Amino acid sequence: MSIDAKEVGRQIRKTRESKHLSVDHLAQMVQMTGNEIVGLENGTIHDVGFEHLDALARALEVRMIELIKEPQRSQGAEEVAAEEARERESFWSGLPPLLRTLIDQELKRGHPVPEDVVRSLASINFQDKQPSGVEEWRTVLNALLRTLTPT
Repeated sequence: MSIDAKEVGRQIRKTRESKHLSVDHLAQMVQMTGNEIVGLENGTIHDVGFEHLDALARALEVRMIELIKEPQRSQGAEEVAAEEARERESFWSGLPPLLRTLIDQELKRGHPVPEDVVRSLASINFQDKQPSGVEEWRTVLNALLRTLTPT
């Protein structure tokens, strides 16, 4: 799953407007400028960091996954199921090896990582790279789980 900046922006705008927040108020809440929020919402700013997504999700009182999920398309049930099966198989086989190691370790510890969280992890890049070790992946996993857990 790749993150579509325009879709993330649409989700931010849709959620912000549903909460009756102005651009400036949201910007102030997350320590960004109004121009940065507008750029995110318009999809002209493509490189939004994990910290900003986390802050936006918290300010908008949603889980981060709600901001980065892909919209559902209209298809027949069988077509959707077949496409999802192909996509899921491709996704799991394409996971970075160290992330797969972490997922396996967590499963053995009795803490299976939900698929939506794994998908979020797999799409995360920090300074244009992914974590380079299992412990770095674990740090990102724990940070992501903290943002997904309602306070």
